[in-house]
Amino acid sequence: MPRGSLLLQAEQPVRQDSEYERHGVANLFLALEPLRGWRKVRGTDRRTRRDFAEQRRQRADEDSPQAERIVLVVENLNTHGPGALRRPLRRKKRIVWRRASNGITPRNMAAG
Repeated sequence: MPRGSLLLQAEQPVRQDSEYERHGVANLFLALEPLRGWRKVRGTDRRTRRDFAEQRRQRADEDSPQAERIVLVVENLNTHGPGALRRPLRRKKRIVWRRASNGITPRNMAAG
């Protein structure tokens, strides 16, 4: 929604500032198996540890009940930690935890 013209100096073109208006948010959980060519996206209204754990439970129990081992590669978000899965998935010994790398190594950091 335009807020009006900005102050101008002589011979400057007219500029207009628009204010960002938020219309709600959604969280998307993505599960994929690239070698199988499979992916599933599930949306939620929020991103909590419980939502994260429920998505992992669905992945283990419904999408891949036959899998002997499931390797999770997750982002470094506050809800994406092993503690989020302890209570809801306490019996799921087949889930292996992996952190996604952000691509920064000590060598890269030194190179600046």
